[in-house]
Amino acid sequence: MDDWAEYTNPLGVLRDFGLSCLGAGEQADATAGFESRHLDSHALVIITSGSGSYRDRRTGAAGIAVHAPAILSITPGTEHGYAPDAAGWSESWLLVTGSGVQPYTRLGLFDRTRPVLPLRELPALGTEFAELRAALGAADPIAPFAASALCHRILVAVAASIRPADPTAAAARATAAFVESATLEISMDERARRLGLGIAELREAVRTVTGSTPIELLVQSRIRMARQLLVDTELPVSRIAELVGYADAAYFSRLFARRTGVSPSRHRAQFTRGRTTA
Repeated sequence: MDDWAEYTNPLGVLRDFGLSCLGAGEQADATAGFESRHLDSHALVIITSGSGSYRDRRTGAAGIAVHAPAILSITPGTEHGYAPDAAGWSESWLLVTGSGVQPYTRLGLFDRTRPVLPLRELPALGTEFAELRAALGAADPIAPFAASALCHRILVAVAASIRPADPTAAAARATAAFVESATLEISMDERARRLGLGIAELREAVRTVTGSTPIELLVQSRIRMARQLLVDTELPVSRIAELVGYADAAYFSRLFARRTGVSPSRHRAQFTRGRTTA
């Protein structure tokens, strides 16, 4: 691993509507760290070998021990410090900003209460950092977009490495049964009861498997079923609404439009083969 660091200014459209990379780098056998640092962006540091410690106001002076493979997940405005131990560590890092950061918090990244996360294994990354180095150093109008895409790939790989390899069998079974019964017009308490769970247990099972909430998973499942029925059948929208669990067809149509960006009839026209889109 070569030691390198590249920085760039944020591209407005990516910052406002996506993910903008502000910098990245790699360092082998680093022996120095940071003290009392504040960042204006989100930072992800992947510790690939070695050990050290991390500190912020929540951890106190004792800090948190860091042992590779692990990540440091740092949020804007958080005063923090970190450093390898005397033997040093190797790290890869990136700085990102923009509205596109927020979805990754649902996958466990950039949670100020969990700045140090052990990894199950090193992320499945190949040439992403080498490509990111080239993109950040390029004077090409497409380079910021390439850098953004590479950051997404890195963040997804890291998120996959901090989550359990497989959710518990019980949580997976409960979540699958929950999805199968998504079309039933029953309360969330009743859904949990039929699964032999309390509402808190249902919430935890769904979160473990999907990273989402039961109500969000319920809506996603119903909309997914509705989209398929709209394309595969000629049933009226009101009947499809009933089949996926909504007695009020008008409410269903509004919800469908909010979730997909188009009305049910528009979705049918766009994705049914042989139809002409008006």
